[in-house]
Amino acid sequence: MGGSLPPFAAAESQRRGPTPLSISVVVPAKLATVAFDQPLTPATLDPTNWALRYGAFDRLIDSAAASGTTVTLRWTTQTARTDPEGLDYTPPPYDVTNLDLLPAPGFTGFPVY
Repeated sequence: MGGSLPPFAAAESQRRGPTPLSISVVVPAKLATVAFDQPLTPATLDPTNWALRYGAFDRLIDSAAASGTTVTLRWTTQTARTDPEGLDYTPPPYDVTNLDLLPAPGFTGFPVY
């Protein structure tokens, strides 16, 4: 039987949008990267869909872009705290898509490492 997926499982995995795998943040550089499990459609994204969570407040994102399997987020204002608690992606618009234009689901509080 080997290690291959049954045809229905392989087809199902191809019908879903990209899923976030990890998020890294470099606060002094005002940069965050979100790694996804699939190649993304290269695009400038709506930055208002994104926010870093710092307890009771969110750090709004000024620019967002998809390239390869990564979304890069940037912001201009400095924060007093260095370790965000999580990241939110709250579409619409559903602008993070794989190469088949299937959208990534929204998420809140994704842990930052």
